[in-house]
Amino acid sequence: MVISCLQVGGDSPAQAAINLEIVLRTLFASPIVQGIYLRGIDAQSLDDPSAALVDADGQPNAAGRSYEGLVRNQWWTDTTLRTDELGNVRTAVFAGWYELSVALGADEDQVVRLRVLVDGDEDQEAIVLQPVKRSDEIDLRPLPGRAEPAGR
Repeated sequence: MVISCLQVGGDSPAQAAINLEIVLRTLFASPIVQGIYLRGIDAQSLDDPSAALVDADGQPNAAGRSYEGLVRNQWWTDTTLRTDELGNVRTAVFAGWYELSVALGADEDQVVRLRVLVDGDEDQEAIVLQPVKRSDEIDLRPLPGRAEPAGR
């Protein structure tokens, strides 16, 4: 299930913030919810102006600060994990986009970076980052008849 055009307001700014936090925590606790999309963040883009996350100056209001706190403090993870002796690491994640970087060996200058979508598919159990040998390098030249990639 994907929730779209979500608006959560209240009788006061404090009540709107509390209502938003309750709704988001409840939805994110359900494994069936694959995504939540807000209708908008300012009063002009919403049917219920009390559901705005920012004030007229674009600064976070009480609901916006609550939302930011949930995302930054509850659900956002900037962490460093160490691999086991086989080079594996395991952690639980939410569905969504992740930017992974792996330092190869003790050489902090040699880093593999990857942006990956964890789509919540139950079949997706692992993301594998594996260095390739020199002889196995991938040919990144464009196919005949295709345009050169930008910035190459």
